[in-house]
Amino acid sequence: MDHEEAIKLRAAERYILQEHYFMCVECADEVRSVFALADNAKSVFAGQAQAATPRPVALQERPSNWWIRLRPAVAAPVAAALLLGVTLYQSVWVIPRLERDLANVNQAQTIPSVVARAATRGEDPVVEISEHDRFVQLILDVNVTIPDSSYTLEVYDEAGSLRFSVPAPAPSRGSLHLLLPVTGLKPGPYMIRVRPKSGAGSIPEDIDEYNFVLRSK
Repeated sequence: MDHEEAIKLRAAERYILQEHYFMCVECADEVRSVFALADNAKSVFAGQAQAATPRPVALQERPSNWWIRLRPAVAAPVAAALLLGVTLYQSVWVIPRLERDLANVNQAQTIPSVVARAATRGEDPVVEISEHDRFVQLILDVNVTIPDSSYTLEVYDEAGSLRFSVPAPAPSRGSLHLLLPVTGLKPGPYMIRVRPKSGAGSIPEDIDEYNFVLRSK
């Protein structure tokens, strides 16, 4: 049997076999069972593959790449500019002012002083200050006939607003020296109330009032 005869024989056998399967009821049922089994297997494998496939997770919104690359480039110049501004401010304004203040403290200087009079003793004394003066000294002659342990000195401006409240020990010779910063004080009349803090002996009549006038040169 040559090659051509073998091919023809196989074709004839295939034809006879197919015809038998279609003509025979039992063989046809077996073929349908095989195809049904194959379809079921495909369905099972497809479901397993779908279950095994990872579901896509919602990605968090991220900044674009160009902004990520740009942020360090922007932050560095901004930080450098801020540092330069702070350095210039300290060098031009803060440090020179501190040096001047320190120099003024370390050298001898005069302070404008005045003896403040009681409110019932005539014309109010005047103390003159210049733009270079930083303090003014007020001398108060308090009543020492009634012994008190300490006092509270209250300074009021012309509008009646309390500007300073200073505790002070009782003087040994009847005079209290009050040093006031002139920063923020406007020219005009001022009143000082001396309140004793002895407790039992303190009554409203014990409060002494002193007046003075602040004037610019």
